[in-house]
Amino acid sequence: MKVRVPYTALAAGLLQMLVAHISAAEPAQKTIDYLIQTTERSGFTFIRNGTEHSASEAAALMRRKLGFVKAQVKTPEDFIRLAASQSHLTGKPYLVKVADGKTMSGGAWLTGVLAKYRAAHPE
Repeated sequence: MKVRVPYTALAAGLLQMLVAHISAAEPAQKTIDYLIQTTERSGFTFIRNGTEHSASEAAALMRRKLGFVKAQVKTPEDFIRLAASQSHLTGKPYLVKVADGKTMSGGAWLTGVLAKYRAAHPE
């Protein structure tokens, strides 16, 4: 016995899957945008491969790198790991020099920003 699925039901099912996928991606993109904007407004010094850069330069680099890895980025953690933690050329971690002069891993700093964002914006 053949089971016939009307094309409208099939189309509706595919549309629901697409909407669910887009809905899941929207919060991730919103959070990633927040991470980049927070970087840009931080005023911190970012160190990439031993060279100091402004916060706006770091944000611009993150945006460029995100463009290259966007298909692989499903979560903010993916973004941090793939586009905001280390140089793909040298493998060296990015560093952040904060206001008091202390230096920390850029990935650790962004992970902390993400944790604070999520605490303030529970889903």
